[in-house]
Amino acid sequence: MTNFKITDEQLASSVKRLGNPGSTALLHSPCCIFCIPQVDGIVGYQLIRNCAVVFGDPVCLPQDIAELTQAFHLYCKESNWTIVYLLASDSFAHWAIHNVCHTLIQAGEELILDPTSFQKKQNIRWKINQSLNHGVVIKEYQNFDPSLENQMKNTIEAWLKARHGAQIHLGKPDFFLRHANKRIFYALKEEKVIGFLGLLPIDRFQGWVMTTFLATSDAPVGTTEYLISCVLEALTSENCHFLCLGAASGAKLGEIVGLNTFSRFFVHLIFKISKKLFRLDAKQIYLNKYYPYVVPTYVLCSGKLSFSELIAIKQTLNVKL
Repeated sequence: MTNFKITDEQLASSVKRLGNPGSTALLHSPCCIFCIPQVDGIVGYQLIRNCAVVFGDPVCLPQDIAELTQAFHLYCKESNWTIVYLLASDSFAHWAIHNVCHTLIQAGEELILDPTSFQKKQNIRWKINQSLNHGVVIKEYQNFDPSLENQMKNTIEAWLKARHGAQIHLGKPDFFLRHANKRIFYALKEEKVIGFLGLLPIDRFQGWVMTTFLATSDAPVGTTEYLISCVLEALTSENCHFLCLGAASGAKLGEIVGLNTFSRFFVHLIFKISKKLFRLDAKQIYLNKYYPYVVPTYVLCSGKLSFSELIAIKQTLNVKL
């Protein structure tokens, strides 16, 4: 068993071929890589003090999950590290809680759409018309254009600087992952870039993950709705049946395993405070207009959830107060 660095191209290939929607976070955050020779797959994690924080499930085929995960847990045990999984899938979470983990908390949801079945509701059509009336145009970035890329990067930096208040995120938006088979859609108004939407492929689901979408503060009403609508139309024309709109917190915590009464009360309290402080439900409220179906995601811990693991989660999520 080994822990080593792989190239960006190898990481992107593994995520594309073998990952689930949560695995795409590995492409936006610096991470360590674990693998074993007998399995085609990796575990991507950040090491914070003595806690390995894993993004999503181990990246491998379902039949290799047990072997790769057990090898990773043995490696961490020999290193005296605990393990936390963020954005773990339902199937992996329930396998793990019976085999390698002590604590399970259903703390989020992935929002999924079948583009071919989507129908615009009246409120979305109204917002799209607002952006059209202001001259907004949506295009897909297909051919290398350094001038356009510089304008896009400047827009992203301006958007990031304009953000204020309490924030939480897994990584910095990066639309120009040269090593990833990404797609970029962008919004223009009077030849000025005012919005973006990025997609990354996941072959196991024969679809795409919407990694980031944004619009500048001066963008007309309906710009993001127009972006998402154009993406859905493009995927429909390609007969794509899977689009993950991203992960959201959910209205409340769900299933909890491995915590006593006091610890349950404490994590519920932390969730309620975080939801209010970081407006964790804002993304889901916005995306609910597309009527996605939801798939639960989980936080897992190899041992009891302690203050050390909470600090590691806080640092991984780049919490800014």
